[in-house]
Amino acid sequence: MKKSEIDISNTNELLSKNLNNILKENRFLLFGGIDKFLKRMKSDDVKPDLKTTTLILDLLPSTIEAEQYYLKYVISNNFKIDITFFNMLIKRRCLRKQYNAAKDVLNEIQNHHFTPNIITFGVLAIGCIRCRDGIELLEQMDTIGYAPNFIVLETLFFNACRYKNFVYILHLMEYILHNNVIPTKTY
Repeated sequence: MKKSEIDISNTNELLSKNLNNILKENRFLLFGGIDKFLKRMKSDDVKPDLKTTTLILDLLPSTIEAEQYYLKYVISNNFKIDITFFNMLIKRRCLRKQYNAAKDVLNEIQNHHFTPNIITFGVLAIGCIRCRDGIELLEQMDTIGYAPNFIVLETLFFNACRYKNFVYILHLMEYILHNNVIPTKTY
């Protein structure tokens, strides 16, 4: 290589990372991270409404630590939250295959005196990969007084089929027969 040529190969991993991957995990990067974004809102005397509080949750990095930090911040600053906020939190964790962490959100729901709704069980169904998780979910729904809708059952079936868990599939079929669940034209 001649002296006049510039060596553009870089061995520094930080400098060679794809910017899209960095932005995907930290969408608040331009604001200095979630901490500085929230501090800026507070210094500008801006208090987010219910919808904004829930939408910010979707922009956080995909870690339990980031979600817990944000939840503590929301609670300590008396932001308005509702069951939809917790449903989004459960969905995020289930999509990351962190079902036990998603179930832990149910305790937070109770601590805030909210009642799980059918959507709560629908997003929990996303994480029910094992048969015992699906059985537990159906039992919880029965205890609270909810009958599983087709979306919940379809999600459970999808997980059972995806992982080729035939015991799970048979259990769901028996559940449908035992509870006289009648399929609609759509299903």
